[in-house]
Amino acid sequence: MIDERDLEQAERVFAPPEESFDRFIRRRNRKRRNQRIAAGVVGVAVFVAAAWIVTSVSSLDRNEKSVVPAGTGPVQTGPTVTGPPAVIGPPVAGPATGEPHVVGIGSCSDGASSRLVLTLNQGVRIEVSFEIHRSPMGDAWRIRMRRNGTLFLRRIKTANDSGDVEAHSPWFMGRDGRFLARAVDASTGEVCWAHATI
Repeated sequence: MIDERDLEQAERVFAPPEESFDRFIRRRNRKRRNQRIAAGVVGVAVFVAAAWIVTSVSSLDRNEKSVVPAGTGPVQTGPTVTGPPAVIGPPVAGPATGEPHVVGIGSCSDGASSRLVLTLNQGVRIEVSFEIHRSPMGDAWRIRMRRNGTLFLRRIKTANDSGDVEAHSPWFMGRDGRFLARAVDASTGEVCWAHATI
């Protein structure tokens, strides 16, 4: 039978060093703290990566959609002509039939202004009207109009007393097309452009 004194003596011999349990607790707490810090760093990194991906994708979408679709963009005009205007005005209601039409605001190289009006009639026919305003009265304009690159109208029109010139095409069968109109003032050499897509 083990004597109680032997147990006390064994306890003194094999007693654990002082504060060993405290050191164990501190080491465990330090390890847990380091794990929490590592988890926080990983979480922040994941959040930053997700934010970067979202902004990159949205900027790619903006770049891909930077072309203004027909009839939805703001109207812009320029003082000089270097090529066909790139922006088309918003769709508005047609004057007679109530059908929607597209107004392409053009540009002229001098003081005139131009626009191209596409009117959709009963959803199957398109009428094209090219207008020039603020032209010198009596000046003759050489007008050409194209649909999808094909010339369909070549005409000379004279500005009326109000300085307006208008050229109308026959009806086109179909619901869509890209139309371009160009006119040159035979007297002054002024050039006017306009285009629209429907």
